[in-house]
Amino acid sequence: MQAILFCDKLTDCIPLHKCPEALLPVCGEPLLSVLLRYLETRGFTSATLVAAPEEVRRLPDTLPLQMPVRFARSLAALRAEECTLLLRRLCIPEWDMGELHMLCAKGAARLLTAEGHPLPAEVHPAGSPLLEPEETAAVRESQFLTAQTPAEYRELLKTCLSRGIGVRIGEGLRCGQNVQADRSSIIGNDCILGKNVILEDTVLGDGVQVGDGAVLRGCT
Repeated sequence: MQAILFCDKLTDCIPLHKCPEALLPVCGEPLLSVLLRYLETRGFTSATLVAAPEEVRRLPDTLPLQMPVRFARSLAALRAEECTLLLRRLCIPEWDMGELHMLCAKGAARLLTAEGHPLPAEVHPAGSPLLEPEETAAVRESQFLTAQTPAEYRELLKTCLSRGIGVRIGEGLRCGQNVQADRSSIIGNDCILGKNVILEDTVLGDGVQVGDGAVLRGCT
C-alpha cells in the first residue's frame, strides 16, 4: 500500500500558526517525521508528499528510511499505482491495515469514524485516478489523531507521549544523582531531574523540571 500526504497546510495551533503542519513538533520531532517512520513500520511501500514547501522537502533526507519518499506539485500527475491511502491533512494514525485493504477493494471512498465523523483521509484502489470519492466508508478499528486547536494539540501530544510514539528519553536531559526511571516511563526533550528522583509509569513532556527527591507514579 502506498501513502499520499498533502503537506501544504499551515498549523492552526497558536503560537505555531505560521509553522507548516508537517513540521509541527510532536514528542520533540516533526509530525511528518513521526508519520513517515510509522508508515514504514506498518508496511507501506512508498510515500508521496504533495505541495510540500522547501523546508518540508528537506526533511526526509534526514531520516533513516528504507521506504522511498517522492514529491509532487499536485494530484494531477498521480495515480493509485497500488492500494492507496490519501491524507488531505496530516495526522497521527493507529491503523488496522487489513481494514484499509478491505476498504480499497470496494472502491474509492472517503473515510468516516465509526461514529460517522469525517476524516481527512481517503482510500483508492490500485489503478484508479485520484478523483474526489463519491462514496464513504466507516473505519471501525482504525484511529486518526488530528489537532486543529491548541487544546487538541495538547491532547494529541499527551496521547502520543503516553503511547511511546516518540523517543523514550529525549535530547538535552539533565539529571542529578540516583535518578531511577522504569522501562514504562517516557522522558521528553530538555527535561531537568533533581537528585533522588523516582519515575514509575510516568510520562514527562518537553522541558519538564522535577525537584529533588520527587516520586512520580502513573503521572503525565
